[in-house]
Amino acid sequence: MASPSSSQVVTVLLASGVGAGFGATIDALRYVHHVTWWDDATRQDLIRYYGKAYVPVIFLLVGMVLSMAATVVSARLRARAADDDVSDL
Repeated sequence: MASPSSSQVVTVLLASGVGAGFGATIDALRYVHHVTWWDDATRQDLIRYYGKAYVPVIFLLVGMVLSMAATVVSARLRARAADDDVSDL
C-alpha cells in the first residue's frame, strides 16, 4: 500500500476545513436565531455577519474539489508512467 502523497494530505486538510467551517457557521447561526436579543438590530447584524462566513468556506470547498481532481490526475499519470517503464524492459 502506498503512503499518502502531499496532495492527498492537502485534500484531507481542506476537507476538514470545509466541514469545520460549515459546522461552526451553522452552529453560530442557530445560536443567533434561538437566543433572545435586546434589540432586533443586533440580531440582524449577527445574521448578516455569519451569513458572510459561507464565502471563505465556499473557497475552501472549491479548493478541496480541485485538489481532489489534481490528486486523481496525478495518480493516474504516475500509474501510467510506471506501466510504461515496465513495458520498456
